[in-house]
Amino acid sequence: LPNKNQETYEELFTIVKQHIERKPKYLTIDFEKAAENAFGVIYPQWDILGCFFHFKQCIWRNICELHLKKEFLENDISRRSMKNLAALVLFHHKMLSKNLFE
Repeated sequence: LPNKNQETYEELFTIVKQHIERKPKYLTIDFEKAAENAFGVIYPQWDILGCFFHFKQCIWRNICELHLKKEFLENDISRRSMKNLAALVLFHHKMLSKNLFE
């Protein structure tokens, strides 16, 4: 792509829509707001999911920015807690709201 503007993504998704026969229920993307917005315009009926790899990468960046890297690397309990936090996105939100605080 020449750039990562919403208009460029809308052009791309329009071309894809013209050539795709299948009707998936969702798309997984890497948290680019322009792509998310464009996809919502072209495919409003589809769900958009964030990429788990990029989500974990974001958590790692925040761990480093908060100067928690040493804690993460040296403390098993902290490391497990942070990994468990990342794994929460794998659960359906209704399951979490029902069971998380019981």
